[in-house]
Amino acid sequence: MQKEPVHKLVSLQNIRILSISAEGTYHRVFDVCIPKWLNQAGVKDEFVRLEDVGIHGNMHEMFLDKNSDVVIKFIDEWMRKNISRACWNIAGGL
Repeated sequence: MQKEPVHKLVSLQNIRILSISAEGTYHRVFDVCIPKWLNQAGVKDEFVRLEDVGIHGNMHEMFLDKNSDVVIKFIDEWMRKNISRACWNIAGGL
């Protein structure tokens, strides 16, 4: 964490970020560090442990897991809830 005065990342303050951590990832103990630092810097970073939303058994490369469809559904739902449609249209999504 930064000491006061905290450096703010002004160019990222209006961007929503989702950081997720799986039970079987090798860097599980420090996954929360970057989101904490970003939030302190004024960035809206939501940190979610997958088991806290009922998704279990994943490793670091979640797209390779048997339940990757469940993980992507969670990410998709988060994006639809937290990112405005205008941003999607600019990015070529939805």
